[in-house]
Amino acid sequence: MVERWKPLPASAYKEDFRLRKPVLPATYQSTPVVRAAHHLRNPLPPSRAKFTNVEKVLWPAEGYTKADMIAYYYSIRDVILPHLRNRPIIMERYPNGIAEPYFLQKDALPQHTPDWMLPYIQDVYAPEVRRNVRYIVANDRDVLLYLVNYAAITVHPWSSQLDSLDYPDFVLFDLDPVDAPFNVVQNVALELKKVLDELGLRAYPKTSGVSGMHVYLPVAERTVNYRDGTMFAQAIAKILTQRIPKEATTIRSVRQREKGKVYLDALQNGRGKTLAGVYSLRARPHAPVSTPLKWVELEKAIHPSEFNIENVPKRIEKAGDLFEPVLSDKQDIRHLVRALRGE
Repeated sequence: MVERWKPLPASAYKEDFRLRKPVLPATYQSTPVVRAAHHLRNPLPPSRAKFTNVEKVLWPAEGYTKADMIAYYYSIRDVILPHLRNRPIIMERYPNGIAEPYFLQKDALPQHTPDWMLPYIQDVYAPEVRRNVRYIVANDRDVLLYLVNYAAITVHPWSSQLDSLDYPDFVLFDLDPVDAPFNVVQNVALELKKVLDELGLRAYPKTSGVSGMHVYLPVAERTVNYRDGTMFAQAIAKILTQRIPKEATTIRSVRQREKGKVYLDALQNGRGKTLAGVYSLRARPHAPVSTPLKWVELEKAIHPSEFNIENVPKRIEKAGDLFEPVLSDKQDIRHLVRALRGE
């Protein structure tokens, strides 16, 4: 927790509010459709967060409003909050909807932080900006709704927690397709599972909510630092490129990557690097959700857009939190890390 602070000079927040172009199909309709407001079926929940401009259309082609987004996150609060607790959050904000520029905000701003939020603000030193960043930590339902009211369509939690910032709780495998259909992503994910199975390790997949997948390998607390996690992910990625060279690549340069392959991004394991959080909405057509999957689901044809704001709450009611093992199934990979180091 921090005491109320004075705002920094505007230049200090330059990166937080750097506008980025949305990534949408050229055919996406950016003019809001005429449609009955969905939220009329879902009254706004009670909250310390003050809701504003709830009629704002965030997904213009679909007609989904901020109120719809509030209703979605409120309905899944019990499953998403354990995955956010004690982790610094980066907000992917779309104040004017998904067809307009957005920004990635790390810093909480004092002039927009109510008193009840102060216990949920944490100072974390950020080497990239050479100062402490006042991150929001979503340990409470109302904090989550506060973020949603700020049009933070997607939340990006750190891989480590406040009491062990240098030690991630999982090794991440970010499967990023290069103009490749989703069935290729599925094939790469299943091959990744085979490699980890051979090592006696268990990992858990989710859609990114866009075009790729994220696979999480939970590790024992305070046993692997970010450098070790990156090294391990790179080693596994190298094995995959050797086994399925026509489908997997580790070439980082976008220009040099071959189309039709899946880039295995091990560098997302760096300190402060994040992926879209599980159950987060994405700023794409049909309001898709970054959704946990059973491995068997990858053996049939699926597409990330199948999992969206409308049906994911129902899926959770039926299947529960498929990503819960990421928080509980801790595995010791220190012997593998030592082997990679040649120890």
